Amino acid sequence: MNKNEIDEEKVLIFIPSYNDNVSALKIVQEINNNLPEADILIIDDGSKNEIEINKLTPFYYYRLETNYGLGVCTHIAVDFMIAHNYSYLVRIDADGQHPVKEIRKIIDKLKLKNADCVVGSRQNHNDKKNDIVKNLVKKYYNLLSRLITQNKAPADVNSGFFGINLKSANIIKYQILERFPEPQIYILLCNLNMKLVEINVMQEDRMTNKTSLTIFHALRMFYRFNIFLLTELIRSSKK
Repeated sequence: MNKNEIDEEKVLIFIPSYNDNVSALKIVQEINNNLPEADILIIDDGSKNEIEINKLTPFYYYRLETNYGLGVCTHIAVDFMIAHNYSYLVRIDADGQHPVKEIRKIIDKLKLKNADCVVGSRQNHNDKKNDIVKNLVKKYYNLLSRLITQNKAPADVNSGFFGINLKSANIIKYQILERFPEPQIYILLCNLNMKLVEINVMQEDRMTNKTSLTIFHALRMFYRFNIFLLTELIRSSKK
């Protein structure tokens, strides 16, 4: 990859953060070490404490006054990408579970022009055997997503580690995204004939111990997912 390619095809790394600001700064530093050509956008989704701006590791920063969820954060990131002429957008979470070293693989596959969306499918995300209900729900999501997209959806439809090109961004821009929008994004892109490609990644331990997915959010997400699937089935039947 030469300098001219980097100049012509700008990359934006999007980090949504909710009470993960300390770990987010560590990820920023790691990204700067591994991908100095990429720009970074942290969207603080209503954290209790504002992030400490570090001049030694520059990044763009946008703070929401309350917690709106990943759907709103994704819209902001996509709008920023389009407005500032970035060719590619990669999302990596702020809790440290997504391996920064794999971002390069996502970008390279997007640059080869054979993918509109690249998803990092976690090979070990069902390793916690005590999370029986959570694992069953994930399997349900994955099964239904594969069925409704005729096996085009990624195997890990709940993964938040992904990259998109400008073509996909312009589709996502006009959707109403849910609080946890990953399955919705992948299904929509598949059903609109965008090409999705997977890379295998190993999920790492959280730098912070608490997930933003509460029981209330999980139940709401499950309900909304089924409504979305029903809407997609009705839309597909009218084609």
